[in-house]
Amino acid sequence: TNSMSSLTNPRVYSGSIKKELSKECFNRDGWRCRHCHTSHGLHPHHIVYRSHGGKDEIDNLVTLCWLCHQEIHHGKLLMNVERNPEGEIVLVAFHWKNE
Repeated sequence: TNSMSSLTNPRVYSGSIKKELSKECFNRDGWRCRHCHTSHGLHPHHIVYRSHGGKDEIDNLVTLCWLCHQEIHHGKLLMNVERNPEGEIVLVAFHWKNE
């Protein structure tokens, strides 16, 4: 079994997102940060923020480590998402904001 399968593991964080949805997100993303590929300190990140109408749904979440998650929320790391016609995520690309 995957040692990361338990959301009681200190290497993952769900916050206010339901644990089963977080687990689905982490499983889809291979229990790795979509940016730096670490398996430590994982967070589910909303692509469209809840404050902008984003929902707690698998196609609105990506797995990030705590540091990459922080960099996105501080506006330093930018993320582009491409979807297939069904709305599923097919590509997530990142780039650093030029200061």
